[in-house]
Amino acid sequence: MNEAGGLGDHAGRIKFWTQHLGRKNFGDYLGTCLAAWAAAGPLFDIDTYHLIGSIIDDALQADALQQLPANAIIAAWGCGARDGAPLSADVAQHLVMPSVRGPLTRDSLGLPADTPFGDPGLLAPLYHAPSHSARTSGKNVCIPHILQMDRAEALRGRAGADMVLSPIVATEAELRALLDDIASASFILSGSLHGAIIARAYGVPHAFWRGDGVDIPFKWADFAASTGGTAIFVDTVEEGLAVYRETAASLMLPDLAPILAAAPFENRPDVLLDALAHDAAADAGGPDIMARAAQVTQIRLRVHETVAARRAAIEADRRRPSACAEDTAAEALAAAEALAALTHQLRRRSAALNTSLSPEAPLITFENDSVAKAFLDSGWELDTQVSPWSTAASARCTLPSSLGWANAEQMTIALLVYLPGADGAHRRLSVSIDRELHFDEMIVNRGTEDTVYLSVPLALPLRSRRAAKPLMIDFHLGPVLQPGGGRSTTDEMLGVALSSLLFSNFLDQ
Repeated sequence: MNEAGGLGDHAGRIKFWTQHLGRKNFGDYLGTCLAAWAAAGPLFDIDTYHLIGSIIDDALQADALQQLPANAIIAAWGCGARDGAPLSADVAQHLVMPSVRGPLTRDSLGLPADTPFGDPGLLAPLYHAPSHSARTSGKNVCIPHILQMDRAEALRGRAGADMVLSPIVATEAELRALLDDIASASFILSGSLHGAIIARAYGVPHAFWRGDGVDIPFKWADFAASTGGTAIFVDTVEEGLAVYRETAASLMLPDLAPILAAAPFENRPDVLLDALAHDAAADAGGPDIMARAAQVTQIRLRVHETVAARRAAIEADRRRPSACAEDTAAEALAAAEALAALTHQLRRRSAALNTSLSPEAPLITFENDSVAKAFLDSGWELDTQVSPWSTAASARCTLPSSLGWANAEQMTIALLVYLPGADGAHRRLSVSIDRELHFDEMIVNRGTEDTVYLSVPLALPLRSRRAAKPLMIDFHLGPVLQPGGGRSTTDEMLGVALSSLLFSNFLDQ
């Protein structure tokens, strides 16, 4: 199939969501490759591009916009929401979504009913004709979620699969080899959403795998709805085969040409023609190729018009004067309050930097009005007299190298995890040190309180201690899940309350 193409000088403006220090979740890397394979240019007047992923989220987009000019526009192609919540007006005015992953995302965002939907991963067969893979041919294969790879063999045994495929790739060649492996398998049991998407694209029998927890249930339901199904999760290959046999007849693929036409870049004509031919063959009783081509043209025009209208609206809003003097006074008061808060934070940070860790003083505490709160970066509620709470899916604590933590070999984190609901409610907590995953567990509430206390001992990486750079500690929280598998309807903004960091095993200085 087609393998040439590229974004040229525009590639650097695309935001790709990747993990694991250069080794990537193949679903994230797929967006990189699809853009390179499909784009002929020129691109629209866009500041940043999101290609594939569950990134239509107020907090994520607000964070992205902070790194961009005030009049920035972000284009999201085939992306999906993380839940059914709408975007705030402040974020939505900067976001152009010419296509989305599925109808649940479309409806939750109030987009027009004719907005194209379908994950761009479904386009893979247009660019990659799979070669036979001897290692997966005729086998029942499981693909764990990227955060479950350390337990892959145990999960495979429980599932009754023949082998495991890792969703982690580093190069285009590795990505193509993984596509070959999936396309050659007899059956795919996938805890990776894009493992299931690629299986669906190549017509390989597949099922959604529960593993030891479902990551972002909304995205699975969204994709399932885009192919005429529902998100049914299974534990074993046997269960998955039974579900597939029952539902296969009702599954379908959305039309591919509208997905491609809605891309925020000009398509290569040969690829678009292949997509039109595919759609006409799959729907023999539907419109002919000429009618489908006219639809594609209308989609392209609408993308151009939407981008231009959004840019004009943002510029007009920026030039609009304040409604009255009261607005100006309110803005001045807000600025004064912000300045006072910043001054307090700077004083706290100055005092915090005088902290010195040693065997005699190994503890950093965040309780009450501790100066150590100055070490907390994004994602925390600091205006508390007790321990600060994380109030986003991810929160970071950064410790300057001058504190002396590099002289210790171990750090124990004391914290509370917010876990409301009935006995058995659970929530995934991951802790990374300098972007390297060191703790990843499903926390289960076996008591009657809304919080679970944890003491997490972690070895301080040698490379971090030798680097003489600030130590970054990231906390990542999944949604609160109930025993029956449903998602909690309780406010989930709270995540963890950080109580203290205890350092031990100090080296001789």
